Amino acid sequence: MNKKKMLSTVLVGMIFLSVAVAIIPTASAKGPKSIYGYVYINDEPADAGTKVKIEIDGDIYNDLTDGSGWYDIGLPSGYEGKIGYFKVTNKNIVPDDNKSVLIGSETGYFIDLHVTKTSSGDDDDDSGGGGGGGAPPAGPTNMPPVANASASETFGLIGESINFNGSLSTDSDGIITRYAWNFDDGATGNGKTTTYTYSSSGTYHVALTITDDGGATDEDTIDVIISVANNPPTKPAVNGPSTGNKNTAYDYTAVSTDADNDTIRYTFDWDDGSANTVTDFLSSGTATTQTHNWAAPGIYEISVKAYDNETDSAATKLTVLIDVHWVKDIGYLIDDDSDGAYDTFYSNSTKNQTDINKQDDGTYLIDNDGDDNWDYVYDVETDTLTEYNEPTTDDYTLLIIVIIVAILILIIIGYLLKRKKDENEE
Repeated sequence: MNKKKMLSTVLVGMIFLSVAVAIIPTASAKGPKSIYGYVYINDEPADAGTKVKIEIDGDIYNDLTDGSGWYDIGLPSGYEGKIGYFKVTNKNIVPDDNKSVLIGSETGYFIDLHVTKTSSGDDDDDSGGGGGGGAPPAGPTNMPPVANASASETFGLIGESINFNGSLSTDSDGIITRYAWNFDDGATGNGKTTTYTYSSSGTYHVALTITDDGGATDEDTIDVIISVANNPPTKPAVNGPSTGNKNTAYDYTAVSTDADNDTIRYTFDWDDGSANTVTDFLSSGTATTQTHNWAAPGIYEISVKAYDNETDSAATKLTVLIDVHWVKDIGYLIDDDSDGAYDTFYSNSTKNQTDINKQDDGTYLIDNDGDDNWDYVYDVETDTLTEYNEPTTDDYTLLIIVIIVAILILIIIGYLLKRKKDENEE
């Protein structure tokens, strides 16, 4: 063997020995179930907390680097000789084009990972080195998520809860790991859905920022306009007659006030099928007087509301009796021709009109059940209602006797007067 050939052999042997000394002791020291090494970003040790992830046959294992860029991923048995994909994500980098690294994943290897941050400064490029390597092919690209924010109300009120929803946000190649809300008044929230209540009026630009499992983010904003709640007008005070006759005009006055000093419009419902009366807008506290007449006898309930162009007040109701008179709780008398004398009776029990009979003493006989027999005697003047009793046989006998006696007395008086006349003529 010549000297040149011998020198070559010695050099190869020394290189082999150096590699064996550098790798084999480290591997044996770390054990056969780990992949470990240093992560470099632009040839500088990675910051503590840089995430190193390896995927083998769909299973994922990961570790975070320490201050020197060191990582150590422990693996269970069964992966020897498999192919794994490395991915490195630095929390300060928003990657656009993450690339996985295909390596021989035999456990127990010391593998340094060299990551190059692109010139745009917004992505990282994962690469690996070490045992089982070879030229790494380009891996799958992490697609950023798409944020989608919505609210139950975009026009709300102070003190009113608003529901915010980010559940329509999507991530095409992973999962969304964080939903962060900024309510534009100094307050923040988290979660796919959240609820918030504003304490001041104004227009707020609410922002939803989402982050996926690869560290990519996206933001969506919505505007929410918050205003002060409106105070409705007060329940109107209504004055006017509660009884009357048909085809006669009567005046009714209503007045309301508004705590916000808004102008007020009044609506009168006359309860007779006619169109409601709606006034113009008037200053708060300004009374309005409206005139109405009813074409038929009946019991009518006027309803009056005040409106401030946002909210109705509570309704004020006033009952008006037109040519009718209540008879306790059994119904009411009806004056059909407005002549002051009642003609029929409306029965609450039958919901029909029945006959009545006005007696000489001014009381009314009432047929309440419609069987053509009198049931009650009602005195309008004293508002007295009594049950009607049919005269008995003895009553009729006594009446006949009284009539006969009266006739006999008249006959006797007539005879005596005639006799006296005859004596005077003689």
